[in-house]
Amino acid sequence: MRVSARLALALLAAASLIACGADDSGEGAASASEGITSVSAGATSASAGGSTDASGSSSGSTGDVSASATTSAGATGIDSASTSDGASTATSDGTSASTSDGTTDATTSTSDGTTDATATTDPDTTTGELIESLLLDLPGDAFTPTEADTMARWDFGEEGLAYHRVTVSFDLVAGGWQPEIPDEGDPDRTEHILFGLFRAHQTKSDQRYLMGAAAVHFAGSKKPHFRMFGRNALASGYMTYVQWSGTYLWQEGGEYHVECVLDGVIHEERCTLALGGEVVAERVGAIDYLDPAAHLTSGLYLELGREPPGDIETAPIGWVYRDVKVIGAHP
Repeated sequence: MRVSARLALALLAAASLIACGADDSGEGAASASEGITSVSAGATSASAGGSTDASGSSSGSTGDVSASATTSAGATGIDSASTSDGASTATSDGTSASTSDGTTDATTSTSDGTTDATATTDPDTTTGELIESLLLDLPGDAFTPTEADTMARWDFGEEGLAYHRVTVSFDLVAGGWQPEIPDEGDPDRTEHILFGLFRAHQTKSDQRYLMGAAAVHFAGSKKPHFRMFGRNALASGYMTYVQWSGTYLWQEGGEYHVECVLDGVIHEERCTLALGGEVVAERVGAIDYLDPAAHLTSGLYLELGREPPGDIETAPIGWVYRDVKVIGAHP
């Protein structure tokens, strides 16, 4: 009996040791598993916190996703400033980087590293960025050039105010053509000047002119043109003037709408010619020289028609101008 009791005690002790070893092993496995989970969560946080460049790759920076997630302008359609559930994230100063409709504008960073959600890269296309003012409004029949009265002029605009965009528009009933004026080296032609936009209060005439348009008629078989005039610099000499011209078969008696825009924000000049509500001709040109703050602060004036002929330019005698408007856009 004593031998059996000792054997039983020994067997019990061995069983207890085996059970303890199993518990220690289980605790170790659980701890290691939790450690792996923690590392994985940390990696996820670092990825979400990293900023994304235009190519979509992560910069690898770490941090709080709500404070540091930004997307540079031109990124590939995926906005890293939004959380996975579509809600907008906040900038480091606590403001939201998303618009009211849930989309996120391209943002710029301020000097202190925060994101300015209201900054834009193109003020010309942002609602409310420029204020439009009606500078000239001549409803109904405004002017018809005659042999005795070939040109009319109106002054407008606030001196000292920089107009970033100026739009000239009017309806025009096309008349007949004046005789062609000899032009050495080219087919004889007459440029029927439709309008000219000028800077006021300038000392030199060649620094006043900004934009214009003409209906051009050629001798012989060359077809008429619709032409837009502009500048490549505000300086003296004919080399500073530029033109964009192309064929258009004007219809005598046709009721046209002319609209020309001088845009100093996108540095573009554009003239459209419409007949019956449809655009029939368009001219577009770059005007890289134009700086609204330097060139569009002295007030403006508009000329319809032309003074007695100089070179090949003349007034469109008998053409009727209606509903003349000039709109200026400024900050």
